Amino acid sequence: MHPRKLYVETTTRCNMQCGMCVKQAPGSDISDKHLDFQLFQRLMPSFPKLEALVLNGIGEPLLHPQLLDMVSVAAKCMDRNCWIGFQTNGLLLSKDITEKLLAAGLSRLCISVDNEMAEHPCGNHLLHQFHQQHSRIAMARQICNSQGYEDVRLGAEIVLTRQTLPQLPELIRRLANEGVDFIIGSHLLAYHREAEKETIFISSTDEARNIYQKWQAIAAAEGLNIAGLTAKTWIAPRYEEEHRLQQLYRQMLAEAGEKNIWLNVQKLALLDNREFLVWQDYITEAEKTADRFGVEISLPPLSASTKRNCRFIEDNATFIDVEGSVMPCHPLWHTQTFYMDGEAKKLERRSFGSIRDQDLITLWNNREYREFREAAMSYDYPFCHSCSLGPCPDITGETTPFTNDCFGTAVPCGHCFWCFDGVRCL
Repeated sequence: MHPRKLYVETTTRCNMQCGMCVKQAPGSDISDKHLDFQLFQRLMPSFPKLEALVLNGIGEPLLHPQLLDMVSVAAKCMDRNCWIGFQTNGLLLSKDITEKLLAAGLSRLCISVDNEMAEHPCGNHLLHQFHQQHSRIAMARQICNSQGYEDVRLGAEIVLTRQTLPQLPELIRRLANEGVDFIIGSHLLAYHREAEKETIFISSTDEARNIYQKWQAIAAAEGLNIAGLTAKTWIAPRYEEEHRLQQLYRQMLAEAGEKNIWLNVQKLALLDNREFLVWQDYITEAEKTADRFGVEISLPPLSASTKRNCRFIEDNATFIDVEGSVMPCHPLWHTQTFYMDGEAKKLERRSFGSIRDQDLITLWNNREYREFREAAMSYDYPFCHSCSLGPCPDITGETTPFTNDCFGTAVPCGHCFWCFDGVRCL
């Protein structure tokens, strides 16, 4: 067994201070450091088996003084059908460096572009900005076309928020005219409590929302509010209306149980369905726009997916940080706290050793790491953000390090934003 996809954090340094970045979060202890090139070379035995190599983590890869060498070394070791790429804010992407990267073997380049409006300086603003007058995408496309790099794929990454979503169809049209091949959309991870109001991701599933709306409509037709059931009414109903409300609530829970759907009625009652439908219209229009221009687009659903899927585990991916530590997935790359549904969730980094001490293949195949991947791929864990009893100490981070969830599963995946298909990346 060997990894097929490798994410290498070439640097944690950055030339921007975007408010949505985990590095700018309160209490962040992420360093300012470049990955040592000799440490990178220790990964070379793994390169021939890879299908993809992604050269970025928390930081701007173009700041690394030996990024060209990394691309060149990897390209010489990897199969021609595999790809090497990274995501960048694009500020350092000059014509000269682009030509050198492509000549070295770079085959996928993704630029962060969130906002079509340019009146805000990026600085500490929440989002990246799109500057039409200096489009790095158009420049890279011109180089690819004129110098015969037919297999190089150019892309853009967009964070979906209340601010960016209405602009999305027009932004896609402009990016298509600049020459992108693909666009990746991702929901905002709110690393600041105040940033959560910008997110449009709904942590309840569509199935949960449909069940709740069905029974709320039945209750409303009888002059009742199914979300108005109190603990007292549930335990000891006294009046006819309370008995009926309890009966409807039990029927709703029974239907959800039969379909294995988790319900958090308090959260579902707060959802604005009219707002959701407006958001869905923007998504539909964006997808139609991309299809019209022949651009491959990958947008996450607005609601959590009932079908769990960890593309990191499914893709046999592994992650290396700037110190050489080996991590299983993006959310466990760095210790971090993010906010969802008004709740703070702390994730602790999870390392399975370091390439300073052992080669990557040995670490990949050690028993602890294999058991972690097997447990994650079982998808046998709770829907934490739809749990009516939460938030539990695992969600709030009161019990660290993580040992197991309420199912007894020893992987912290029940509340993972990626597993809900809320976050996507290169």
